[in-house]
Amino acid sequence: MFHRTIYIKYKQGVTQAEATELLRAFQSLPQQMEGLISVSVNLAETLYDASIDLCFATEQARRACDFSDACRDALARARELSEQMESRESVDDQGVAYDAYGAALPMKWHKFLIYFALWAGAILNGISGISTLFSCFGGEYAAVYDAYPALLGLDIFSSLCLIGISVFQFITRNALARFSRKAPQMVVWLYASTVILSVLQVVAVWLVSGVGLSYVMTPDMWLILIEGALMTWANQVYYRKRAAMFVN
Repeated sequence: MFHRTIYIKYKQGVTQAEATELLRAFQSLPQQMEGLISVSVNLAETLYDASIDLCFATEQARRACDFSDACRDALARARELSEQMESRESVDDQGVAYDAYGAALPMKWHKFLIYFALWAGAILNGISGISTLFSCFGGEYAAVYDAYPALLGLDIFSSLCLIGISVFQFITRNALARFSRKAPQMVVWLYASTVILSVLQVVAVWLVSGVGLSYVMTPDMWLILIEGALMTWANQVYYRKRAAMFVN
């Protein structure tokens, strides 16, 4: 949850009725603001007369508080009655995301990505890219490259792209683990890049070799393209719902 806690030390002469009216103004905010889950009041503060904790479901809801007429009116009244007022923000349960109504959203897929899938993918893509690069100069496909010289450049380009994707997977994994603000876009572009690379490879082989497109579009290639497209879409939907978590 996302918190904004307001600490108030009343001016001399503020009556109990005025203090009670102020606290009630804050306690009525959840009925007037979407995304504000609850308001709790603590009158047992040491340095202040009261603390008011506003608990929000999302970071956007907490920011929207600054533009809510009801919230601004309550804060303005608090300033009038306060000799000293302080506001602090905090986040708890960063491993859990919440929807606009405070219901917890599961983060199992996120954890699967950062603890296994992106690590494994980065290692496999790195190995594949390096092995392909070595095979370009190892003579294993010399006859093919003699017949279609442009394929050598294509394979070198593809292997370098795989190595680049491998590095990007490590970077994306770390961004997701840190809840970086750019991480959701990075993971979407990561999966989109595999689709783009596969399409470029298919078109290039088709143009260079002159073979039929149906020959190039093998069942494995169709599977790679469909899987990549689905993963791009699924991650976009998944992280859009959890965008409020990524604020660093």
